[in-house]
Amino acid sequence: MSLTWLTLLLLIYSDCGSGENSELLSLAVLYRHGNRSPRIIYKNDIHREKIPKLWPEGLGQLTNIGKRQAYDLGRWYREKYADFIPRKYHKNFVRVLSSDRDRCLMSAACNLAGLFPPEGVQVWNDQLPWQPVPIHTIPSDRDGMIQQSDRRCRKHDRLMGELVRSENVQKFLRSKKRLFEYLSNHTGEDLRVPEDVNPVHDLLFIQDFLNLTLPEWTKGVFPQETSEMLVMGFALSSNTTELGRLKSGLVLDYITTFFEDYLKNPQSTQKFLMLSGHDSTMSTLMNVLGVFDWTWPDYSSTLVFELRRKHGNVFLRIYFKDSKKIRNLKLPRCSTDCNFEEFKRITKDYRINDEEWVKECASG
Repeated sequence: MSLTWLTLLLLIYSDCGSGENSELLSLAVLYRHGNRSPRIIYKNDIHREKIPKLWPEGLGQLTNIGKRQAYDLGRWYREKYADFIPRKYHKNFVRVLSSDRDRCLMSAACNLAGLFPPEGVQVWNDQLPWQPVPIHTIPSDRDGMIQQSDRRCRKHDRLMGELVRSENVQKFLRSKKRLFEYLSNHTGEDLRVPEDVNPVHDLLFIQDFLNLTLPEWTKGVFPQETSEMLVMGFALSSNTTELGRLKSGLVLDYITTFFEDYLKNPQSTQKFLMLSGHDSTMSTLMNVLGVFDWTWPDYSSTLVFELRRKHGNVFLRIYFKDSKKIRNLKLPRCSTDCNFEEFKRITKDYRINDEEWVKECASG
């Protein structure tokens, strides 16, 4: 057999089931905002007096590093999907929806600056290689999809309470009692459950990133033990089918419906969905999909959903990208390139629209 034919056969074989040479039909991305200042400062923080100098933009705000990260992610989308995303912005192609938090709105703006720099007739200022692109949002107290925490769901709160009081979780909490007491004593805060540790780990992570001296007491608990508590909080909040549906069912349904709408009417439906969110948005969605690896999502990390078609088969390819790696995500009960109808069947118990969510949450 000639080398040419052998090479061709290898190419054909490697393509089987991989989705290569398939047609990209539609694209949805969910990304975390860029680097930000801490959201909360615990009572005994040794750098408390330095806050105005360290973070003049205020707490919970996007930093210049975060702006660059978001911009670079937009550039990455542009390069990765150069054959899919048009060079010029058009409202009929892309829909951008952001959490109402400043850091997410600003990250979306920076991302779009990298994705759609003006060209040709879209250049409106020769001194400014930027153009405005619409970013839509939902007020935080009405957003159960991206921002999630401010729009309370009574049923989710009740189910979380029941879960925390369950024997398995209580056994876990008892095993971590010394850690919670240790952290509470040194931070001056009352920390009792994994979710309470989130702002502590977050602040220490940011201070460490800035090469600030961390308190001596943090040795032995940061970053390993505090990080484990942080991701445990995300996992617990979406631990069961009911909790997962009420926590991440809205965003799962929104993405899936976006693809369904495209397949019904590809000529008049937007093809690219961009969601600017939080670490919790990404972690709980991955947990619902069964692909969460218990790793805290980096700033400007992204989940990518590709709707593709090959030989008449419409399928989803999902992957995760952070600052270190890109990896394919395989749903437990589906192949890497998951048939779209099969994906919908697997996730149907988690999907919920806003009207259903309001009704179910009100039931308490």
